[in-house]
Amino acid sequence: MRKKEMTKRGFLFACSVLITVSGCRFRREVSVTLPSGMNEQKEIQQSGDVELSMNSDENLNKDNGNDSNSEPIYLESMKLKRNDNTDLNQFAQLLLGVQTIEEAEQYKPKHSLGDYYYEKDGTLAIYNKDFAIYYGDDNDGMESSYSRLMSPFEYGALLRGMYPEEELDFCTKEQAIKACEKYAKLCGYEDAEVSSYAITLDAIEKINKIVQVGAPGEGYEVVTRGQVELLRDEGKDDEADALRDKIDSGAERNLPWKKEYEAMLLVYHLKLNDILVDSTYQVLEIVYVPQKDKIAILSAEIPYEPEEISEKRELISKEKAMSQAVQVVGTNMKINAVSLVYAIEYDQDGNESAVPAWRIDYTTNETDVTNLRAIYIDAVSGFEVN
Repeated sequence: MRKKEMTKRGFLFACSVLITVSGCRFRREVSVTLPSGMNEQKEIQQSGDVELSMNSDENLNKDNGNDSNSEPIYLESMKLKRNDNTDLNQFAQLLLGVQTIEEAEQYKPKHSLGDYYYEKDGTLAIYNKDFAIYYGDDNDGMESSYSRLMSPFEYGALLRGMYPEEELDFCTKEQAIKACEKYAKLCGYEDAEVSSYAITLDAIEKINKIVQVGAPGEGYEVVTRGQVELLRDEGKDDEADALRDKIDSGAERNLPWKKEYEAMLLVYHLKLNDILVDSTYQVLEIVYVPQKDKIAILSAEIPYEPEEISEKRELISKEKAMSQAVQVVGTNMKINAVSLVYAIEYDQDGNESAVPAWRIDYTTNETDVTNLRAIYIDAVSGFEVN
């Protein structure tokens, strides 16, 4: 059964387990109501070499898919496996500043929180074998502030609606990608397609009308999960509870935002056969702060690679897929974009496969961007992918 991927996630980012052990808030669900004017923003989605503009009917025919007058498309499905080739010494060097993973042992909390869980000088680094990598720098409350800027708007059009610009006036998309390429390589995303979102003062001002998020700044005392668990080991549960409430609280100081904390969010998407793998769980996300020349957050799920490849099958047209979507959703749907993707399916044993699918973005209330949804139609069978 396919995971529910259109709901707001709890980053990249692969944090569902990491949140439990680290206090990471990048994927925390937040209920918000967007201002009515936000629907004026347009989301540009790329699939292959084609751009689709949300809320623009004329762009539906600019897809990378076939239609009744084009040549048929043939694609294979793939059984997937984790491609965990993580270099642990490189992990230690990039995220902890030591040469070997053995040297990193000194940064493990006394209370064990995992085989590769490290707290150093206000930063947190976690490697969860065959699953995920996470890094957060909460000095000055950076991790806290940026994670809260992301969490309500992480999915596609919502994210672009809140962060319409791709670059800062002092940092281009290419410069940000270059600065972060060593981290992308560490996580196995060096060949991924990258989307960029500029976290500007203007964008933050709009967000603060929806949910109050304070800026990073001096004077913040970093509290770690290791400190909390050490108090519990000593039987000081009340003190532990009080201290735990301070974890990830930097944004709650409501400091004013300054230009130096404008940042870039880079989202890396995997591709198979030059087709995007449409999974909110198969991404690398990095928040890069150019004027500090550091990353505040990194979250990645270990990427897939094909284990078994089926024979190529002819795909249904996007018109047939849209017709099927209307039958499932109803005639009140407004189709905003159609793209050919690989969707992730799960069998009864939890094994993962990538199947060609038509992703159809739509709304049932075109005046409210929060109603953005997607339906996936199996591009071979023509049935909905659940």
